[in-house]
Amino acid sequence: MFKQKKRRSKEFKDSDKIIDLEQARAERRERRKLAADKKLNKSRRNALGELSERKVNKRNRKRLIYFCIILGIIVVIGWSVFHVYSLQKEYKGIVAQNKALKEKKQDLTEELGNVNNPEYVEQQAREQLKMVKPGEVMYILPPKDTTGTAIVPKERTDLLPAGQASD
Repeated sequence: MFKQKKRRSKEFKDSDKIIDLEQARAERRERRKLAADKKLNKSRRNALGELSERKVNKRNRKRLIYFCIILGIIVVIGWSVFHVYSLQKEYKGIVAQNKALKEKKQDLTEELGNVNNPEYVEQQAREQLKMVKPGEVMYILPPKDTTGTAIVPKERTDLLPAGQASD
């Protein structure tokens, strides 16, 4: 079913190569030296300011993540400040409304105290109900916002005798 991978020992058993230990050590040293030189060149290149594309991409990705986090924090703080400001504005409006209602309550309380006063009752009857004492004549003047238009009373036909009509 699955083909088994050859083991190294089998590879060496099957191969007819003769391994020279000194030569293998020298090759290994060369590979290590090349890796060290490559690492040294890479650090020199980084010291000169040249970064690999992978590092540049990684750095840009980190910057983008930091930017998104900071932007999110700014949005949350801005929304909170706006909410606090609107609540303070609403509070000031409610306080002003409360003050106006307290003043109105005080005025109505004073008016309630005057209800039993006969002079106050007479004044209210004259102003609101347009009542007059016997023998007094009430004159009703037109409002001041009319611009010189005369009010012409209609001729009353109910006062004339039944057979007469106005010409």
